[in-house]
Amino acid sequence: MVAAGLAFALLVGLQVLLWRLRPPRGHYLTLAGVAVFVFIGMTGVFAALRLGSLFDYLNAVLLYVALALAYMVTYSALQGDSPTFAILREISHAPKGCSVEWLRLVFNDHRLIVPRLDDLVVGGLVTHRWVEWRYTLTPQGTRLARWYLGYRRLLRLEKGG
Repeated sequence: MVAAGLAFALLVGLQVLLWRLRPPRGHYLTLAGVAVFVFIGMTGVFAALRLGSLFDYLNAVLLYVALALAYMVTYSALQGDSPTFAILREISHAPKGCSVEWLRLVFNDHRLIVPRLDDLVVGGLVTHRWVEWRYTLTPQGTRLARWYLGYRRLLRLEKGG
């Protein structure tokens, strides 16, 4: 368990270092690459130092993967301007609260939609054609959308994000 905790700390530390030196264009892909790099390093250290049994290694892998995936999901709220956290932040700055009209004024398409579309383009999930002002899914985006929608159907969740 200590190995997984140290590996996770290394993941976060490497991300902070890399992002401070030069923030990547593809945040999620780079973060996934760092997570895989740390995983390979953890496996190598585990094997080289014979830190425990196969069962101990599998427990460490399970914990590390769970921590890394949870961190990646949480990172999306930090990296972009998460609508939920942005609304909380906006309300926290108003001593007497915010009206719905004010929130609609502050949270327009430019603040909520355009940055997410830009992330999808950089991530290779969609392409855009400036002539027609249309976004289309790439093959990778189509696979991800099908998997996501299939999983939502499996859980019998309504449509949504």
